[in-house]
Amino acid sequence: MSTPTAYLTGTVTHPVLRLRFSRGARTPDGLPLLAQVKQLPGRRWLPDEGVWEVTGTGTRPQATMDRLGVQVDMTSMASDPRLARVRRLGQLVTPVAKRSKSRPGVVLVRHRLAGFEEARMRLGAGAVWDRQAGRFEVPLGDMLDADGHPRAGVRMSEGLVRAAKAARTAQPVIPGASELASASSMRQAGRHAEKVIARVGDVPDWFGACLYPHQRAGALAAAAGHRLLADEMGLGKTLSALAAVAITGTARLLVICPPVALTSWQRQTALSKAASVPAWGHGQRAETEAVIVAPGRKTPVFPDQGAVIVSDSLLASRPDLVARVLDWAPDSLIVDEVHRHKTWASKRSGVVRDIAWAVPGLRLGLSGTPMFANPIELVGPLAITGQLDSVFGGFDQFATRYARQDKWGRWHARKQRLGELRRVFDERVWVRRVKDQVLDLPAKTRQDLICDVDLSAFRRAHRAVQDKITDWVDQFHQDSGRLPDEGEVAGFSRDSISLVSNLRQAAGLAKVQAATDHIAEWVAQCGTSTDEQGRTVYDRPLVVWTHHNAVSEAMAAAVPEAVGDARVIMGGTSNSARTRIVDDFQAGLVPVLVASITAAGVGITLTRGCDALFVETDWTPALVQQAEDRCHRIGSDRPVTVTTMVAPGTLDEQVQKVLADKGEILEAFMGPGQDVSVVEFEGEHVAPAEIVADMTRRVLRRMSRSQTVGRAA
Repeated sequence: MSTPTAYLTGTVTHPVLRLRFSRGARTPDGLPLLAQVKQLPGRRWLPDEGVWEVTGTGTRPQATMDRLGVQVDMTSMASDPRLARVRRLGQLVTPVAKRSKSRPGVVLVRHRLAGFEEARMRLGAGAVWDRQAGRFEVPLGDMLDADGHPRAGVRMSEGLVRAAKAARTAQPVIPGASELASASSMRQAGRHAEKVIARVGDVPDWFGACLYPHQRAGALAAAAGHRLLADEMGLGKTLSALAAVAITGTARLLVICPPVALTSWQRQTALSKAASVPAWGHGQRAETEAVIVAPGRKTPVFPDQGAVIVSDSLLASRPDLVARVLDWAPDSLIVDEVHRHKTWASKRSGVVRDIAWAVPGLRLGLSGTPMFANPIELVGPLAITGQLDSVFGGFDQFATRYARQDKWGRWHARKQRLGELRRVFDERVWVRRVKDQVLDLPAKTRQDLICDVDLSAFRRAHRAVQDKITDWVDQFHQDSGRLPDEGEVAGFSRDSISLVSNLRQAAGLAKVQAATDHIAEWVAQCGTSTDEQGRTVYDRPLVVWTHHNAVSEAMAAAVPEAVGDARVIMGGTSNSARTRIVDDFQAGLVPVLVASITAAGVGITLTRGCDALFVETDWTPALVQQAEDRCHRIGSDRPVTVTTMVAPGTLDEQVQKVLADKGEILEAFMGPGQDVSVVEFEGEHVAPAEIVADMTRRVLRRMSRSQTVGRAA
């Protein structure tokens, strides 16, 4: 039998060993060679060539080849001339890093023969694997360890080390900024405000909008380094951000926002600088404008001085637009609803981070709900504002201190450190005030509306989900000859969370008739008047919130028929139509507005209404709060009542439990008022994946009993 052989190919940064051996080959210890090769850190079978391609051997490649009994031919079969000079496999072990030319905030790392797992361990929590390119993407600041030294076990240039240290360099703390960031007014901040003004200046006289005292204080704090504007929803963060930009003398402002908020931002930007006043830059009088880049429209000419407003989703889908924005060279950036970029590995978050890296001036993130459930959600927003590296020492340092990963790679909060995290945010990161602190707003109260509904449709949906799970178990048994183990059940459950969405949707649909009856009765009891134009004006218009498309569509069909004059904002509603509907609602011309949480939960003001009905809620407290506070914000003059419909016997029970548990974690960081649950149910909450897992286990128990009975017979 011939000796197993391997030859070296690839490049110095991406070396590859190609192994060839007979089917029955064994190692010197007598073990089947094929089974041992399959256990290597990086390998794949190339059937057309009849070889195994090995890209990871572990930290001792020659010892690994000797253990396998493989003779290595070091004569390079690659085009890289540097590989021909390699004399030992050990020279090809250490992962090698280089800075991306097109994305300077990102470092590209090849794992080389050390293999995927070994490299990932050396690179830390911020490393993201690019499967297509076969390399890791690592945040620049993460190339240093906790002590600011180059990461051990990774080869990098001196220039890369200098760039990483520059990214980690802490910005000077401006005295008085932290006090101003939590102050309700300039008067409350006192001498601290004077210190900040002496360093950064004040809102210029030409700024066209009138600011509340807390907005001016927030703008100064933002200009002084507290770049995450996290005031509670409804406190006017938009004008605070625009005022901060004005303080810094910006000439070109880029605003990145959700698609539904484009027109709102254009209006606010125009409001903040009336015609013929100085432009964003240094008090110079100049013509300025704010242009919108929207899908389906011709891309406008970008102004020499002024603002460009573009949606984050459009940037994620248009590399050419990203290039044009970068060529325009904005000197300040505002990212609205910055929590939308909480998923580090998402394309949208990556694109916005890349743009932010190229902005030399003020980089602001706006969100009344920067954390939904877990501190790991803060890393994307912090990278956008430029505070992740300079304040926390990078992704890895932040993540491992304030969160932890379970065996499935899911992140969980380190609850005992949330108080510490809050202190750091107060001192160096955010501007955070709540409504009770700065405004004399009417109260907001939450109440439940327990409704007993026909559960037959929900039960049918439940059976349909069970049938899909049973089909998966049957197919698994057919393919492998056994039932899935706990790990395989967990993997299936994580990949099948959409099944839970089917149950939530069924719960929402079960409430449509009860909701429609409630709405019709509401409108009949609320008063109306007639305006000067003879139009009917509704005194207490109702906002009705939904979540799933099917429920939104069902409500959109039922409510106008039952009420008349009702309007709908849901997925697919154009920006222009959305603006008209909101304007009519604010004028009192709409008795009922049916609105999707995802389509209308941000970027609009509905203060004409003081009553909201949630036919459905979301698992995430922040999304519920965002929707609630369309009514409860600056401009509210009546107490706001939020009613949530809960149908016992459906998934509503689990949703309420999840909201309560998440609210407890959020309150440890964000402060009181984060629990939006309205009904307390007994028992622990079960996460969506665990719901699927529990249903799968029940199917497995039933099948196991059937098999046992079959064998006994």
